[in-house]
Amino acid sequence: MLILLTGGSGHGKSTLARKLLKNFPCPRYLVDTALVYDEAEAIQRNKRQDALRLQNIETIHQGRDLDRLLVPEGSSAVLECMCHLTANEMFSCHTMFDPKQDFRPVFSRILRGIWHLHHRCENLIIVTNEVSCDGIRYDESTAAYQQMLGKLNAEIAGFSDCVCEVVCGIPVVLKGTLPNIHPEEESSMSNQILVIGPENAGKTEYVRSLGYTDADMSEKLYDDCPVLLNLQKIVLNGIGSLPDVMEQLNRKKVIVCCEVGSGIIPVSKELTDARVLTGTICNALAKNASDVTRVVCGIPTTLK
Repeated sequence: MLILLTGGSGHGKSTLARKLLKNFPCPRYLVDTALVYDEAEAIQRNKRQDALRLQNIETIHQGRDLDRLLVPEGSSAVLECMCHLTANEMFSCHTMFDPKQDFRPVFSRILRGIWHLHHRCENLIIVTNEVSCDGIRYDESTAAYQQMLGKLNAEIAGFSDCVCEVVCGIPVVLKGTLPNIHPEEESSMSNQILVIGPENAGKTEYVRSLGYTDADMSEKLYDDCPVLLNLQKIVLNGIGSLPDVMEQLNRKKVIVCCEVGSGIIPVSKELTDARVLTGTICNALAKNASDVTRVVCGIPTTLK
């Protein structure tokens, strides 16, 4: 079985991938395509490896050349992730990537590696992201990377058994059927509503349709307004103690947040950390909320 998982940073793709993997037979592998550049990253990676080994999941570090990876036939594996793999294949040789001459050979090489791994694995879960969602015009090489990953995602989705977008920890199946996983213990449910979606997509208008007025809405965390707008801005500006912030967020009736987890990973570590933290907070809110609604083009879709 081949499963493609997509979704924004911090929205729970990796968590879902590993839950699915644990339901598949051994041997199980995490194929980690990320390159490590400093000692701190290496320490974190080793900790993750040790934790996964306790779950009978072995980690294989393979940043490029998947067609050389000889996992045992019939294995179960997670490939994490296509974003790193694509960047490594395009740019790791420290040579200029020429979109006109290099695009097709690199595309074919990456796809050949995916096919190779797919044929050796009885069950393969591929984690990816949508990196063309931020509407920013980049230099020629970065634009080629966006195009490369987009075309790879579409190609892999075409022969996948299941394609699923993970939104605030909630699996939204786009194709096929997602295998059953062991349910988690039920958490206490609040009456809170979480509203997410792209910027300017109609989220505020949707909140008004629920009966709230502009006087009920605020972008301030510490006030008495029942509706909090633009959670992502609050996170970007710095939130201090996360437990204190979560306690305050849980007092709100409605929380509105723009989806900021897709697009090119920012160069700034501050921006990268903020978008991951935004996704992480939304995951926690969605888990306890009674209603999670996504608004796209003014159309609300109930996810929970």
